[in-house]
Amino acid sequence: YKGKALTADENDPNDCYSIVTNAGGTDVGDYDNVVLQLDDQNNYRWAGKTAELSGADFDNSDAFAKTTVTFRIVKAENSLTVTISGWTYGETASEPSFSASFGEPNHTYYRLTGTGREPVEDIAMAGAGDYVVVATVANTDNYGTYKDGEWVDTVAEAEFTIARQGVDLPSGIQTQRTYDYGNTLTAWNSSSQAYTVSGNTATVTGDYTVTFTLNDNYRWKDDVVGGSGQPASTT
Repeated sequence: YKGKALTADENDPNDCYSIVTNAGGTDVGDYDNVVLQLDDQNNYRWAGKTAELSGADFDNSDAFAKTTVTFRIVKAENSLTVTISGWTYGETASEPSFSASFGEPNHTYYRLTGTGREPVEDIAMAGAGDYVVVATVANTDNYGTYKDGEWVDTVAEAEFTIARQGVDLPSGIQTQRTYDYGNTLTAWNSSSQAYTVSGNTATVTGDYTVTFTLNDNYRWKDDVVGGSGQPASTT
């Protein structure tokens, strides 16, 4: 199978016959539409032909000169590749690229976990982490993948990473406030989707620690917090 119309190849090492009809076909199957004709009917005959002909009949009879053979198109082994580039959380998701010998691939995304894979409905909304895209071309009568004695779907996959988005340390922190007669004072009067804050308020005099803890999809930029760039808390 090639995905297009095919005809029989001529293979006559003794140069004894010609192909006079070669209709062929496209899909997998047997086609009884290839007719061969002897070039020299006086000196050759088709094996298995038992017609007793003589004289003019012998020289001119299509029954003796021609024979029909079966042209067979067999199932093709499909091939499939998929590639995809990772991206940083908050950026536009990359599109996978597919290459298949036959058929149109479908694809599904999964998040890789410590115990297996979890399906992802919308990769554009996915958080930072490791993922895999699995491409599949369904097995058909004409093509597929032969595995363990049977024809199955053709599958390929590619792993990729959605990296955590780098963020700067919080700015605008008031490192000193004056006692306000029991009213609540705040050290950092802002908010961020990148991290949560704790220990940010106080009512009496003293020294306090404000802690900023990164959310799942973020990391401190490489030039802050010791340059590790890993999810962490900072005070």
